Amino acid sequence: MMMSALKSRVCVQPDPGTVTDLLQPDHGRELFARFCDARAHWVERMYFSASRPLSLHYRVTLPDGMEQTVLAQWLGRDAVSFTKAEARRLQKPRRGQICLEGETVLQGETGSGLVLRRPGFDGRLPGLRLLHDRQAARSFTMPDGQVTANLAVTLRAHRLGKRAVLQFDSFDAEPKRVFAKLRPISNTSGRRAYERHVALFERLRGAVELPRPLGFDPNYGAASFSALPGISPTFEGSEPALIAQALRRLQRVPDLPVEHHTVTDELTILRAWCDRIHEVFPDRTDRFAEAFDLVRDDLHRLPHMPPVPCHRDFHEGQILVDGNSIGLLDFDTLRLSDPALDVGNLIAHLRLAGIRSGRRRLGAEAAIITAMDPIPANRILTWTRAALLRLAAIYSFTSERRATLRSLMEDVIWPDEGF
Repeated sequence: MMMSALKSRVCVQPDPGTVTDLLQPDHGRELFARFCDARAHWVERMYFSASRPLSLHYRVTLPDGMEQTVLAQWLGRDAVSFTKAEARRLQKPRRGQICLEGETVLQGETGSGLVLRRPGFDGRLPGLRLLHDRQAARSFTMPDGQVTANLAVTLRAHRLGKRAVLQFDSFDAEPKRVFAKLRPISNTSGRRAYERHVALFERLRGAVELPRPLGFDPNYGAASFSALPGISPTFEGSEPALIAQALRRLQRVPDLPVEHHTVTDELTILRAWCDRIHEVFPDRTDRFAEAFDLVRDDLHRLPHMPPVPCHRDFHEGQILVDGNSIGLLDFDTLRLSDPALDVGNLIAHLRLAGIRSGRRRLGAEAAIITAMDPIPANRILTWTRAALLRLAAIYSFTSERRATLRSLMEDVIWPDEGF
């Protein structure tokens, strides 16, 4: 009875005042100091859910000046009891996420309502056992009974309760690198995402470089992929045209067994973010409402174009450049949608990076748009503005500078100044 009561309470969401408190640089200061001796902390992302506690990614500064990521959830008055229950859950044999003696993995307090944790510990992702159990990791990477004495496992990404990415490096006679994307084993989302990737990989047949699918292990919720060669793009020289060419090849893949993502779907996402802005930041309501109306009307005015395969989370972090070859990563959100959606999203992220750095890449944006012909430039601009509006809303719930958010909104409402 006590556990069921706890489960019913942990999904209580913070009120708007608490959300704004969480964004303050002194909120939870003492908890962060006890947890990792942090000298400063700031919010990188908030993840809202109707069925799960509010999840946050923090960046913290340590005494030596180094930075690291700390994961958090807001549990309010249940923070301490949740911490104890989660610690017991992590140490169950099936999960095997047992920390070393003296390590602080979880810590919560009722004052701030926060539960902090180190990345790599997550009761909803049993596959993270591979990060902590060397024998399990060896068996996972060498299922045919081979033996490797030199195996390194590195956590590359972790979104609490949703997914994580592990990197496996073996340093034997033939060094090998493999990545495993972990999902909860309580549902089929991981297997379905893996099957979509397999279908795309088989149909592209090398026209665009994708990680080679190596298998799916339901016991860990782990989809395995080979490593792709390459480095992050600079968007200099011929890179914009090569990236656009890779997108066009992706769009020509036939008969993919994936769902559609329509203009209505996109507007539903944007409306939810604008509603959240209204609840938490009422002083920004009018500006976001104006931007939403402009984007909605322009999306509805677009003439019909047949839907094509779309990545739907396409930004510079999903691209690898290896000479004249372009590799694309992470197709979890693959859908059939508007031909301008992906390129608009990429340009919006380039715009965000340019605002942050003070160095806008207008030449790269123009080169990408030109290389996406025959997709009309005004269509790409419309989807760019939709992505900019979404980014402005998302980063309103972080420690992002207000000047950055204002610039994003200006590019939505007065787009000609940016292009």
